[in-house]
Amino acid sequence: MESSSRSTQATVAADPVPLLAELPLLIALALAPVTAGSFEPLPALLLACLVWVSALLRLLMPGVTPLRRPSGWRMVAGFLLVALLPLAGAVVVSAIAKGSPDGVAPPVVAALGAITPGATILWCLIYASLAAALWLAADITARGGAERLIAAALVGGLLAGGIALQQYLVELKAGNASWRSFGTFANPNFLAGGLVPLLLLTLGLSPRRPEAFKPGMWLLVLSLLTATLTAGIVATGSRGGLLTLGGGLFVFLVIGLMRGTLRAREPLVRVGILLAVLALVALPLLRVVGAREGASANAPATAGLCAEEERAASADSNEFRVLTWRGTLAMVQSRPVLGWGAGSYETAFGPFMVAGYTRHAHQGYLQLAAELGVVGLALWLGLLALGMGRLHSMPRDEEHPWVAGVAAALIAGAAHNLLDSIWFVPATALLTWVLLGIALAPQGASEAEAAPASRAGSRPRSRQPIAAVIAVLLLAITGWHAVGRSLLNTGRGLVESEPKNAVETLQSAASFLPWDYQVHDRLRRALLNSFRFDEAQQSGQRAIHLAPERAAGYSFLGQILSGSAKGAEEQIRARLVLELGLKHVPNDVQLWYELARVLQTVGEPREVERAYRRIAELEDSPVGRVRALAEVRDYRFARARMELARIEEGARQPDAAFAHRSRAACLLSARRRLYEGNPAAYEFTGETNPRLEQDLRQEERTLWEGISREYRRRGDAEKAVLASKEVEAVDASWGRLQEAMRPQEGG
Repeated sequence: MESSSRSTQATVAADPVPLLAELPLLIALALAPVTAGSFEPLPALLLACLVWVSALLRLLMPGVTPLRRPSGWRMVAGFLLVALLPLAGAVVVSAIAKGSPDGVAPPVVAALGAITPGATILWCLIYASLAAALWLAADITARGGAERLIAAALVGGLLAGGIALQQYLVELKAGNASWRSFGTFANPNFLAGGLVPLLLLTLGLSPRRPEAFKPGMWLLVLSLLTATLTAGIVATGSRGGLLTLGGGLFVFLVIGLMRGTLRAREPLVRVGILLAVLALVALPLLRVVGAREGASANAPATAGLCAEEERAASADSNEFRVLTWRGTLAMVQSRPVLGWGAGSYETAFGPFMVAGYTRHAHQGYLQLAAELGVVGLALWLGLLALGMGRLHSMPRDEEHPWVAGVAAALIAGAAHNLLDSIWFVPATALLTWVLLGIALAPQGASEAEAAPASRAGSRPRSRQPIAAVIAVLLLAITGWHAVGRSLLNTGRGLVESEPKNAVETLQSAASFLPWDYQVHDRLRRALLNSFRFDEAQQSGQRAIHLAPERAAGYSFLGQILSGSAKGAEEQIRARLVLELGLKHVPNDVQLWYELARVLQTVGEPREVERAYRRIAELEDSPVGRVRALAEVRDYRFARARMELARIEEGARQPDAAFAHRSRAACLLSARRRLYEGNPAAYEFTGETNPRLEQDLRQEERTLWEGISREYRRRGDAEKAVLASKEVEAVDASWGRLQEAMRPQEGG
């Protein structure tokens, strides 16, 4: 074992230049878990730039071996081609939206899946960088560097797991034992999906000890990694993460025993100690999962008033997934071959939602089929199968001790994607594609392939300048996008506090990213805050053209038109825009609510009542009843119920009016309690509006006061007391709300 390690080090020392070329990719792997675990594209673009820098260094350095092709490279190219197919359509749609007043795309372009050109272009760049990372990882592995790739990923995992553990300990100290850590990721399930493969890779490093480490020190390093990653996984409270971890551990042990890497005494003892560390850390922290299982939407104070809210949160989460899968399957069936375009799920899912809106499918396979069609899904499954087959066929020698860990990590990731869209988190996507590169590394290199480029054949060398030109172009385009996204983020932070500066910054962002609906969406808001209503309308319309299946675009434009001082003509236009939006997204609550307000302005009481009753129907349907864990309650349901109460009072139906008011109070109470328990959910969705929260608290207080009086009139003293306690709870929450909102008000 020691002799093989020395031979590997000698090979690396004889060819030291590629180590510099590897460095940007290794840095990207280390940074990914702490920077790219959310939906924000900028970190993913910066990581992509690092990948392209690494590729350029590898291609252009003189006197080094040519970049080797991974096994199955044609399948990689095929997947990339399918992902890039909508790109041409995206460019055409962008041009149409810029120059045409209606922004209607030709049927041929629409068939390419360019429904959201900004998202499609962005994800085409991400997929291209992931393919380059796979290629580089295969080349590095062929030169004996698989363990360097794994070590770089584990550095980032150590940081991400440490942050997650710190979050949980802070909340535990504050008495919140059921807190689910999300670290730097968008949600706890994504964090678990990122940490489970890294824990399995840690175990995969245990069979062979590097010569630079003494036995005790190597065991200490692995134990620290195991403890931190285990704590981070359990603190997420993700049942999917725990299930896939258990399955991954079983796969690791079976493959390790079959290949013989775990038969020797030293590695077997080392793995046993690490599994003991895993168990000792996990068992005390399992309380977070148990606390989650018993979680309920409301506290006992409202248990006698809001029976509808007593369903367990975990049950909602399960049903929400199933209903989301059903909607996504309908999305796939509508465009089965090429899908809706890379990255389009967030904006294209609205018309198909059965429960509430969601930004991801909670199932990686279905989301891939929805975005890239069954062709893209088949190619991806083929890549996974090919990678597992290549791992199985790798030599059972001391040079490949990491095979069991890599195989277990890939299988665990594939299993977790049955429950969540883990592959669409940039941090996890980069790790997955690098692991595939390790699995698809070329084997049995000849002397000619291992020789320096000066003695290599002309054919493989002649292709390197072409690849370098492609890498330069993609680096430039990715950097261009990164600058645009940076300007967008800066402008977004100035929209409320400095709208004039925000307009200038966002207009600069639009010059970089004219095809991105998010730029025009934020620019619309900044223009509106600057009282430039005509320009705000133009930006709002552009955002609709660039994301026609997104309900919020129609709602925002409807608000601008209905708030205009130009009179009845603008109200009619607002109504038409909102009704058009409802044709695209018929179950969107925000659109129905804005339409009801416009109908009130134009004086159509019957249509107003119909709109509010439709909102009440949606609130009674899975759209309102079934929600993901920590999902923000839409206040429009409550306000629609309050309007219906006024209508019922006008019709002399006091019992119906009281029922609507009680339901509105319960909805606002659930929203308030959820905010107090998980303010991060509101911050993440952009719902941290202090003025709105202040209004909602006052409305809830008024409702509970009236409900308490009504129960006293009816002689139900017990419920009257419970309603009075809710008034006290609202008063007590106001100080906490002000404290929580203060950073947002200052920013």
